[in-house]
Amino acid sequence: MEDAIRLALFYLLQAVIIIVGAYLVILGQQAAKWLRKKIGEEDWNLLKEITEDIVEAMEQKFGPGTGPVKKEHAMRILTQIFHLDEQTADALIEAVVFELNYLWGLKNKEKEETDIKPGGTD
Repeated sequence: MEDAIRLALFYLLQAVIIIVGAYLVILGQQAAKWLRKKIGEEDWNLLKEITEDIVEAMEQKFGPGTGPVKKEHAMRILTQIFHLDEQTADALIEAVVFELNYLWGLKNKEKEETDIKPGGTD
């Protein structure tokens, strides 16, 4: 009986994680659309490139698992140096992180597919 309860809780937790993940994907897409509309396509492209560089630099400086610290430093750069308001900086960072995570996921998937040894075994 106790194992059945643990198994049910495990599946419930998996469902919650999937729902939260889907929500974050939608949130990232909406942030990008809102920001692009607010600042215009040309400024969006420039700010996006700058923010990508900032996000990648924070990733190199602080490493994985330090999301809040990286975001805090990226927010500080965008608000103090580029004089963006916090809402705009936050939306820009979220949009860029969403896109970079997607691209990094594709690169890792491609790498895994090319790392398969001849004969179909690992």
